[in-house]
Amino acid sequence: GSLRAAISSANSAAGGGAITFSVTGTITFGSSLPALSQSMTITGPGASSLIIDGGGSVQVFRVNSGITVSISGVTIQHGMDAGATGGGGILNNGTLNLSSCAIASNAQTNSGLGGGLYNAAGATLTVNQCTVSNNTASAGAGLGAGLYNLGASTITSSTFAGNSASVGGGAIFSSGSLTVNNSTVASNSSSAQAGGILCSSGTCSLTNTILAGNTAGTIDPDGKGTFTDG
Repeated sequence: GSLRAAISSANSAAGGGAITFSVTGTITFGSSLPALSQSMTITGPGASSLIIDGGGSVQVFRVNSGITVSISGVTIQHGMDAGATGGGGILNNGTLNLSSCAIASNAQTNSGLGGGLYNAAGATLTVNQCTVSNNTASAGAGLGAGLYNLGASTITSSTFAGNSASVGGGAIFSSGSLTVNNSTVASNSSSAQAGGILCSSGTCSLTNTILAGNTAGTIDPDGKGTFTDG
C-alpha cells in the first residue's frame, strides 16, 4: 500500500505502528501527508535507496505532540512549508529520532524558520548519522535553514552542509538546548550573521565537532553565541 495509507493505518491503531519500506526509488507527493498522531517507526532501505519527495510544494512530515516517532534509512527532500510555524522537511512537536537519513533541499517560504527541520518548544529531537544539506530559509525571519531549534536537540555523527539562511544560523539556529557531538558543520551560509550556528539563547554544547568554512555577509561566519565544550 501507499505511505499515505500506512500512516493513516498507524494513526488509527491504539499503539501506533511500524512502516517498513521494501521498495526503492522516489516517492513524490502533490498533497500533504497526514500528520503523525500516534507513535510509530518508519524504516527505509537506506538514504541513497529511498527518497521521500515533497515535490517542492508540501511539508513532508509533521509530528504531533505527545508521541515518539523514529525515522531511518530514507532521504527527505524537496519539502516546502509556507505556514506560519516552520519545517520544510519535518515539523516536530513530539519526540523524533532520525538516523541514517538525509534531509536535503527543503525550504520554508513564509515564517523563514527551519528549512529542513523545525523542533518546537517542548519537543525532543535526536539526529544520528544523518546529512542535513542544501536547505533554505530565505523568507520571513530567515533563521535556521538546516535546523530551527526551540526544544532539545542532540546531533551525533552527522553533517550539516550547504544550508543557507537569509538572516542567521545557516546550518542551525537554537534558543533551546542544543548538543552537537562528533559532527561537521561546514560550508553553510547566511546573508547576515552566523552561517554555521547561531546560539541565540539557551545552551549550546559542541564536542569533537568541526565548525569551519561557513560564510556570513556581516559577522561571525562560523558561529555566534555562547558555546561550551562537552
